[in-house]
Amino acid sequence: MEPRHLLRSRRLKGYAAIIASAICSGAMWPVQKDLMTQVSPLQANWLMILPALIAILIIYPARQRGRPLIPKHAPIGWLALFALFASAIFYTRNVGTHLTSATTAALVVRLELAVVFVLSYVILKNRVSLVGWLGTVALLIGALQAMGISFGQFSFSHLGVAALLTAALLTATNAIIIKLQFNTIPSALPTAASCICQTFVFSAVLLATGRMDETIAALATPRVAVEAAALGLMLVSSLLLYYYSMKHIPMWSCRILSLVAPVVAVLGDHFWLGSDISGNQRSGLVAVLIGAALVIISSRGDAPEYIPQMQRNRP
Repeated sequence: MEPRHLLRSRRLKGYAAIIASAICSGAMWPVQKDLMTQVSPLQANWLMILPALIAILIIYPARQRGRPLIPKHAPIGWLALFALFASAIFYTRNVGTHLTSATTAALVVRLELAVVFVLSYVILKNRVSLVGWLGTVALLIGALQAMGISFGQFSFSHLGVAALLTAALLTATNAIIIKLQFNTIPSALPTAASCICQTFVFSAVLLATGRMDETIAALATPRVAVEAAALGLMLVSSLLLYYYSMKHIPMWSCRILSLVAPVVAVLGDHFWLGSDISGNQRSGLVAVLIGAALVIISSRGDAPEYIPQMQRNRP
């Protein structure tokens, strides 16, 4: 059993990592919005993932310091499945948002939190305390307020909701894959796998639709090139920090604390794009801060999560 003071130190680093990851993710949103005023969403994602891929292919070998790039115990099958799911999450989320509305997407995709809580309880034997539940509710309500979600904007489409539910389920599935299968491998390895797979998928779609040439040509615009590079670096930073935090803190708290990202995005919209922040959004920001504090406090005395022994080489 790990000494309690070491467990607390490790968890503190994990919580710092997920907050930093959420800040990176939130900071990406206003930059990505601006980039998508100049190119399509698919092109923006390809332009973002390309510098991310270049960055991780530099960072990962440097961090390995002569060690094998793919450890013998690396779960190759799970890495491939995880990367494919990451690409599918992007596609289904975009399709669902297009067929419904941003409000519907924000609400339905958040159902992944329910799946994560169930998986945490059933598989990881992790029970959430009353303080943890209070923090979760405050974070969820605060994030929805900060995003300006209004139920009057709810739009229903069978196909759209199905796509959003698929994205939510895949997000929760990827979370449990990270927790069960990636605990003993470098955090940069799943990041590299995800970037490689998404680069391949987005490149194939751009080539199939005949839009690759104009996407590459967009890089000649300095603003596009700078925003794409910034997004790629923030994406890699966010992923590395996220995978690190998943190793050191409970899965449920990691996923719920990722709701800090929309709050950062709202602040980014205000300071970067000049958007106004309403009184309702301000109260949402406060609720998120209180909720995040309660979630972190709630797990101070928790025992480590139970990680079942599973076959790691294939899904």
